[in-house]
Amino acid sequence: MLILLVGLAFLIVSFSSYSLAYQINGINRIVTSTPISIFESCILHDVNEENHEMLFNKDMVKEKLEHYFSYELSKFTDKFSYDIYFYNKEDESMCIKDECNAVEVSFYAELAFNYNYERVLNYEVLDNSYGS
Repeated sequence: MLILLVGLAFLIVSFSSYSLAYQINGINRIVTSTPISIFESCILHDVNEENHEMLFNKDMVKEKLEHYFSYELSKFTDKFSYDIYFYNKEDESMCIKDECNAVEVSFYAELAFNYNYERVLNYEVLDNSYGS
């Protein structure tokens, strides 16, 4: 009888740890491999300006990340949030304009057994002035 209880406990712990590992790996894969095309499609480029500065549009970044995370993470967790911080890459000061050249995404998710997943990702617009 004792062996049966130990076996059952081992089976429950194994299944629970597999479930947690499945959630962590899935969320980590989705967050760390966020398509760079999401950010590239949010870059505004005005060819009429002298300096040809390329900047992220804040509203587009927020909208596309919301769509991506809510669609992709729905199969792993319902309890997630993220913060988007726009800043100037030269001095890392907060950007208050509508267009910025760097963005930081802080991601949080609550998983099984009160395990919290946290990740911070930074994206910057790099100089792309080849040929000019």
